[in-house]
Amino acid sequence: MTTSIQTEPAVEPVTFADMQAQSHIDDDVEQSLVEEYITAARKYCEVFTRRAFITQTIDLSLQRFPTVIECPAPPLQSVTSITYIDGDGASQTLAASVYQVDIANEPGRIKLAFNQSWPTIRASDWNPVVVRYVAGYGAAATAVPAGIKHAIKLLAANWFENREPLVTGTIVQTIPMTIESLLWQHRIEVIG
Repeated sequence: MTTSIQTEPAVEPVTFADMQAQSHIDDDVEQSLVEEYITAARKYCEVFTRRAFITQTIDLSLQRFPTVIECPAPPLQSVTSITYIDGDGASQTLAASVYQVDIANEPGRIKLAFNQSWPTIRASDWNPVVVRYVAGYGAAATAVPAGIKHAIKLLAANWFENREPLVTGTIVQTIPMTIESLLWQHRIEVIG
């Protein structure tokens, strides 16, 4: 199972103006750099929490159809399509009536609808099943929980203030504990 982002978020959960207030940045001279830190901090926080924050489209590639498909990087908003390589080697799109989508649980899940079965796939291909779905809290920064946005601001501000790793003797400073403390409450645990 692998995932790849097909459509990146249209906005970041934290703006340059938010960072100006957080870090007392007086001018726009380093705006591009600060915006790079915001994006990098968002991506770090998404990986740490195993979530998608702002609406994005993700492809989940599978080697087979499992009984239940879990969609990583919740919250799941919707399933766009499920495609597969059939026994003859042709790409097919599975009818939405064949499966049910559960967006209420985290991570979101997909299972067969009543009295349906998964189609036969060509198992000799790498990742013959691809689930394309939309995940994230929403399209606007206001949809993202405040604790996550605060962690992004703290991390981006830390990188802005400390542009090189801080080394004391042989100890390299790690991500401040405050940031991880804010993110732990939003982290999805992987079972199995």
